[in-house]
Amino acid sequence: MNSYAIDEIAPVLQAQMIGASHGSFRYLATDTRKITFPTETVFFALQTTRRNGHQFIADAYAQGVRLFVVQELPFEKIEDAV
Repeated sequence: MNSYAIDEIAPVLQAQMIGASHGSFRYLATDTRKITFPTETVFFALQTTRRNGHQFIADAYAQGVRLFVVQELPFEKIEDAV
C-alpha cells in the first residue's frame, strides 16, 4: 500500500496546513471505532446532519492519530498533532 505525505493532501483539498508540515499516512478514517493503524492514519472530522466528527478528535488522538483534516479548529491546540 502506498504512503502519502500530509503536505500533498492540503493543496488537493484547498486546505491550510496548521502545525508541522511533515508526516505521512496510508489510511483515511472518518469513524474512530474503525481505526486500526493510528500512526499511519489521517482522521477526517466530517460534519453531517447526524454527527459532527469534530466531537471525536480527542478519541482519535487518544488512539494515536496525529494527522487530522478539520473544518473548525479545536479550542486547545494539541502540540504534536498536524
